[in-house]
Amino acid sequence: MKTLYLMRHAKAGWGKGASTDIERPLTAHGEKDAARIGRQLQILQMMPQIILTSTAERTRATAEIILPYVKNAPLHSSKSLYLASEHTLLKIINNLQDQYETAMLIGHNPGISVLIGDLSGEHSINLATSAFAEITCPVDQWAAVAGGIGIIKRMLNPYS
Repeated sequence: MKTLYLMRHAKAGWGKGASTDIERPLTAHGEKDAARIGRQLQILQMMPQIILTSTAERTRATAEIILPYVKNAPLHSSKSLYLASEHTLLKIINNLQDQYETAMLIGHNPGISVLIGDLSGEHSINLATSAFAEITCPVDQWAAVAGGIGIIKRMLNPYS
């Protein structure tokens, strides 16, 4: 069984020095929301073995806030995750090393929400900023993760 933790980055804005979308930092509200999700993950003992983010400032900052709550899982940033489509996200998931039973991906909409819909068959999902979904896939290899096989076990938002 493989478990995916899929999260949309926390609320971002056009703060100091952000001249491009990829540079947008988290707002103070976004920082608080990410910490709330981190605390919920800690309470629920949801500990990813690896965390993947895009290279956008807002996804990396979200991950850095989450890290202390999830026992500092290894963090990997990739340009290919920046504003990635659900197809690109699935390819990245399919290429994960099978030694990991749980993986967290912090990304962007619409790709992250569409991926949840594709995996679970529940296509009306639209994650808000800082929202999170736990999806289990009854497979032994990440390469076997595909549309329609995922089961949404839990969804969290900063206020749940």
